Order: sequence, then C-alpha cells, then structure tokens
Amino acid sequence: MNFEELTKDQEKLQKALSPLNKLKRDASKLANDRDSLNEIVKKSSSDVKKLKKERDKLNESVQRRKYEREALNKQREEAKKIQEKNPQTPAAPSTYAILKKRIKSLLWKIETSGVSFKEEKKMREEFDVLSKEAGTLETQVSATRVLKSSTREASKKHQDVVGLAQKSESVHKDLIKAYAELRKSRSSANKTHGKLMETREQIKNFEELNKEDIDKLEKITKGIKAEKKKAREIASIGGIKVLKKAEKVKKEFEAGKRVDLRDLQATIEIKKKRK
Repeated sequence: MNFEELTKDQEKLQKALSPLNKLKRDASKLANDRDSLNEIVKKSSSDVKKLKKERDKLNESVQRRKYEREALNKQREEAKKIQEKNPQTPAAPSTYAILKKRIKSLLWKIETSGVSFKEEKKMREEFDVLSKEAGTLETQVSATRVLKSSTREASKKHQDVVGLAQKSESVHKDLIKAYAELRKSRSSANKTHGKLMETREQIKNFEELNKEDIDKLEKITKGIKAEKKKAREIASIGGIKVLKKAEKVKKEFEAGKRVDLRDLQATIEIKKKRK
C-alpha cells in the first residue's frame, strides 16, 4: 500500500473514530473542571474550619465574661445585704479614719505611758469601744466600696458580653454562608466527577466496540510515519549525490575540462541556494 492509499485510509478511519476523540476531549475538560472544583471545596472547607474556630473562641469568651459578671453580681448582692444591715452615713469614711487614728493613739499610750492601773483600765475600755465602732464602720465602708466596684466591673463585663455576642453572631452568619458554599461546591464537584466517570465508561465501551479500527488506524499511522521517514532519507541521499556531482562539475570546469552546460548551470544554482 502506497503513501496516498495509506493517507486515504487514515482519513476514513479518523472520521469513523472522531466520536472517540470528542469523548476524550470531554473527559479532559471534565477532569480539569472537577480538579478546579475540588480546589474550591478545599478552600471552602478551610474557611469553614477557620470561622468555626473563631466563633467557638468568641463563644468561650462570652461564657467566661458571663461567669465573671455573675460572680461580680453575687458580690454586689452580698455587699448590698451588708449595707442594708449596717447603713452607712455620709460621714462614715471620715469618722472611720478619725477612729483609727484615735485607736492608734490610745494603743501607743497604753503600751508606752506609765499610768495607774485604774487609768489603764479606763483606756483599755475606751480602746475596746472604739475598736468595735471602727469594726462596724469598716464593714460599712468596705461594703460600700465593694458595691461600687462590683457594680462598675459587672457593667463592664456586661458590655463585653454584648460586644462579643454580636461578633459571635456575625461570624456565625459568615459560617452559615461558608457552609452553604461548601455544600454547593462539593455537590458540583461530585456531579462533575460522576459525569467524568460516565464519559470514561463511554470511552472504554467505544474502544472495545471499535478495537479493530483503532488498531488498524494505529498501524496505518505508524506506516505513514515510516513512509515519511523513508522519503526524508531518500531526499537526503539524493541531495548528497547532487552536491557531489556539482562539486565534480565545478572542479572539472576550473581545470579547463569540457563540461555539459546544463550541469554547469545546475552547479551555479546549487551554489546560489547554499549561500
């Protein structure tokens, strides 16, 4: 079978097998689409994990602030009860300071002054009375201080709870969107993978049904390649022979020998082409 016949048979078989080439192109595109979708799935999954972690961390902070707020509220209620039992007068803080100073002075006198037993007893009785009054005032002042500080701190904790809860809600909304995107991209990736498997199955079935033609086309294609290679080799050999003949004519002409005019013209043309 000559080159022309091989080419005609090749074209005929290629036309008959063109559906296979289309299926292979479709499979290649589906594989690329699936891989791209899988990358989107991977990114969406990563986004979901990050958002979930962020939301959970915020929720933990909310719970921690709530616990701290409740502890402060409890502390405030206890301080209120103490204050209700021992109402504080506006002058209590300054009175408490005066009492402490008086108690300190009495204690110093008792320990350092050489007074009579009767005088010392009187001073100690006064010391006990003042100490009791100071203890009551200290409880009042301390309760007021705790009440103010716990109320202030509880308010701050409440603001923290509100702020963190709002952030958590915002992140949760983003998480819901990310989950939806993940489900969508995963569904698309699965569908595309399913189509790819179907197309590959079609390719397999087509190849099984047309195995003879496929083998024949492969054989013819190899034959055509062989013929082309052979033609190139022949052309190469012919070119070498022509060059050798041209070189011989040139030498004979330069030596003054008679040469065929057509050979001489051919030699000149070859020389021009090589330049």
